[in-house]
Amino acid sequence: MPNTTNPADTTKAIADQTGAAASGTATEKMDRIRKLAEMRSLFFNYSKLEHIQIALESLLEMGNLTPQRGTPARCLLVTGQPGVGKSTLLDKFRYMHLPYELDNRTIVPVLVVGLHRACTPKMLAEQMLRAMGVPEGLCSKGTEASLTERVRHNLVEQRVQVVVLDEFQHLLEHRSKGGVSRVADYIKTLLNLGVVSFVLSGVPDAEAIYTESLQLMRRSLGHFVIEPMDKQSGQDMADYKAILAKLQTLLPVPVTVDLTHKKMRLRLLDFSDGTIGRTVDFLHALGTRAISRNLDCIDYALISRTAYEMRDATKGKDWVNPFDIDDGAEFLRPEYKHLAGGSAGTADAAE
Repeated sequence: MPNTTNPADTTKAIADQTGAAASGTATEKMDRIRKLAEMRSLFFNYSKLEHIQIALESLLEMGNLTPQRGTPARCLLVTGQPGVGKSTLLDKFRYMHLPYELDNRTIVPVLVVGLHRACTPKMLAEQMLRAMGVPEGLCSKGTEASLTERVRHNLVEQRVQVVVLDEFQHLLEHRSKGGVSRVADYIKTLLNLGVVSFVLSGVPDAEAIYTESLQLMRRSLGHFVIEPMDKQSGQDMADYKAILAKLQTLLPVPVTVDLTHKKMRLRLLDFSDGTIGRTVDFLHALGTRAISRNLDCIDYALISRTAYEMRDATKGKDWVNPFDIDDGAEFLRPEYKHLAGGSAGTADAAE
């Protein structure tokens, strides 16, 4: 299931990096680029996300019921380190409930709002109004109270059922003296209006805001943590294998090694810290290098060198390249077995 990334934008970005437009083989390169661009528009549905998807759908069903019951709306918190799939999960949730036209007005079941740094209640109201397509002149004009009423009115008019607030950890930058963010209190106020439910999403630090605000916790359906892939988990390893198998088909040229081989999977997991986002970034970088260097295939030498170029600088001297253990001959596909035993492969030949 694709997320909301625009493949056309991704295609242009890769073309800019590879210089495809200026190449004598521009048509062939653009075909490869279009194929690689699909990698950025995929949603991977795997076991770790299934229970969260169920919770999101339950929250959506509750979205417009609370006003009828006269009770506060509900919220839930989704956290995880960068790259584990939070934003992609929420993109899919929005994709499954796209806006539509009804009785000459636009209905928006799921509204996604990215919180800015140093966000204030008034700024959040403005961001929500912009996300709902309210004319700019009405987004910032007025007091916090008048903007809040404008938000409430438009949420009702567009029949919004769930508001997703992404990058929720940014609220940590504006804590009140009591330790609870003013914006968290403002979200509580919006929940009390009983108009829509909220999904709060961010990195693990976001949990601090959630736990400090008892009012938010009392209105919560739960805190869901997306953990990185665990190499000790048979289910995670099986899911990761399926993901790699799909990604491998989207690379612009063949790979000389089998990315789904168990030991290769472990090395990719080590490099990516178990996150799907970093795995996609790494394979996308391999594809981009293959296109820009006119390679016929991606070999193990290129994989190892690209890993070094994309190493996690925060680990400093403690970083170890998981692809430097050997020459990867064990993972060679049958048609590339002749490369075993000293052949540097097409990557080195092109350098």
